Amino acid sequence: MSHSIKIAIIEDHQGIIDGYKFRLQKAEEIEIIDVAMNGEELNALLATHLEIDILIMDINVPVSTQNKNFFPILQLVPKIIEEHPNTRVLIISMLSELNLIKELVDAGISGYVVKDDVESIRALSSILRKINRG
Repeated sequence: MSHSIKIAIIEDHQGIIDGYKFRLQKAEEIEIIDVAMNGEELNALLATHLEIDILIMDINVPVSTQNKNFFPILQLVPKIIEEHPNTRVLIISMLSELNLIKELVDAGISGYVVKDDVESIRALSSILRKINRG
């Protein structure tokens, strides 16, 4: 294995995070390097880890543990992509509105999976490999 795919996750539900870890634990080439549960932690994560290959993001995460308002992920995706051009973004969300997905694709995300798409969640490691290849 010459290069592991470095993954960071922003998700505010521990059960979902544990599910991603379970799905990806046998994929030797995939390494989860950090997890953020809110926007404040995401900012720290992005400042700390400069070599994230793929950022798995939920859309509806709080600003912080004290501020339960939603972190403005939609507005920040273009900034994240601009400031971290080698990091691809995969959104995994319960939201399935086509206009929202189109807006995120136009903003530069590399993929979008709806959380209740069982087949895609089961194939998460394969999806991450494809995204990593471009």
